[in-house]
Amino acid sequence: MKYEYATLEGVKCSRCPLMTTNDKAIVHAADMQVWCRQNGTDVVSYVRKYFEKQFAQMMTLDYLLANSDRHGWNWVSFRT
Repeated sequence: MKYEYATLEGVKCSRCPLMTTNDKAIVHAADMQVWCRQNGTDVVSYVRKYFEKQFAQMMTLDYLLANSDRHGWNWVSFRT
């Protein structure tokens, strides 16, 4: 997969078809928390509502791979 630098609204970011599309992006957890607060929800409720299956798959994979780096600031996915 090609991984490249990009700019979105004047902010440097990365772009890779494996991780991002026009509909999905990776965002910092703090930004996700702010967005959720502004939209009257919390991160856990939002993930449960829109990404429950993907979250469960990710947790299963983390368990099988013994991923010790999954924490509250390192798992949020956001759909625009």
